[in-house]
Amino acid sequence: MPWLEKIIVKAKEKISKGEEEEEEGSKEEDKENKKEDTYDWGEGKKIILGIFILMSVFFISGMILGGMNNKDKVISDFHKAIIHKNVHQFKKCVVLSNPKVKINEEEIKNFLNCMEKNAFHIKSLIDSLYEQARYGGCNESYTFLLKKQERKWGLFDRYVIEIKPYYITLHTNYKNTILYIDDKEIGKSDKEDFYIKYGPLMPGLYDIKACYKNPYTKIEKKEEVKIFNLYNDKIYKDIMLKGRYVYPYSNMKDAMLYVNGKNTGMRIGQVREFGPISLEQGMKMYVQKQSSKGIMKSKEIEIKEDIDIYLPIEREK
Repeated sequence: MPWLEKIIVKAKEKISKGEEEEEEGSKEEDKENKKEDTYDWGEGKKIILGIFILMSVFFISGMILGGMNNKDKVISDFHKAIIHKNVHQFKKCVVLSNPKVKINEEEIKNFLNCMEKNAFHIKSLIDSLYEQARYGGCNESYTFLLKKQERKWGLFDRYVIEIKPYYITLHTNYKNTILYIDDKEIGKSDKEDFYIKYGPLMPGLYDIKACYKNPYTKIEKKEEVKIFNLYNDKIYKDIMLKGRYVYPYSNMKDAMLYVNGKNTGMRIGQVREFGPISLEQGMKMYVQKQSSKGIMKSKEIEIKEDIDIYLPIEREK
């Protein structure tokens, strides 16, 4: 049956053609999908790269601005702590250059009270810190330094105010003078023209005192000293006592010298000078000796302006 064979051939041709079209359609679809995949991946890379660049810019800017702002912030907080006498905020802003030295609340209050009385010092101090923040670097001899510490969370620099403790040198003029700072004895002079160094001390106001004392007189001087210098941690202070020496003598060199009624245990002929003494307290001198007829005594002389004190004893007749 030829006609049947023709129908079968035609059917086979349609099926084959359909498969070819389907295969071509599948290829076209694969090409489109590949295009879409390529397109999507390219766009994704651009987006990821853009986010990375943006984050990098923010990160670097944050580090720069964060560091800059932290400098200004710690100075501002430090300034406010001084103005408002805020001990807690002050402690958060500062460290000491010597980690072995500790600062307590009384010392902080002392410093804040000192600054309260000296607006010019506050301005000089804050201006110095802002100058360090602006230009970077600083003279290591400064006593208040803007210092960078470890990075906070590994991102931003942390800044603090570093304070150098001070050392004071006191100078006094008489031997055996006891020196005090805030009623604490810090030393005793073993010679005239005496120097003693003491520290470390926090900046602030301190009471210093020099006291010379013997059985016949007491000479004392007190002063309030301000320990604060932006450019040097060494403070020098003279605390000189106002005493005087007198030169007693007599016509009888073996007579004993009496001061304010007390026997000094010294014969007048052995005394070259006597002192130092305080004229403000008043002082009287005389000499006396034992003779075959009894006690012989000079007149008692009150020491005023004269330094040469003549104490004659009338000779027995």
